[in-house]
Amino acid sequence: LTVHYFKAITPKSELLVRTHLIRAGRSLSFWRSELQVGDGDSISAEATVVLAHRADSDRFTQLAMAEAPEPDTLPE
Repeated sequence: LTVHYFKAITPKSELLVRTHLIRAGRSLSFWRSELQVGDGDSISAEATVVLAHRADSDRFTQLAMAEAPEPDTLPE
């Protein structure tokens, strides 16, 4: 998420948010959003978002520690 603010946004202002899908593929989609305050004709903020679809995978697997002899039993 990257956001750029061009103008101050006063609290309790009426906001208009527009979103545009720039491109969507099999695993990634790219979006652009614009924020407009009130009835103004200029953009007050802009955001770019990249979203990913996570493929199914083995998430967290518990591995067992390898068998090893006790240190005292090893030859010097």
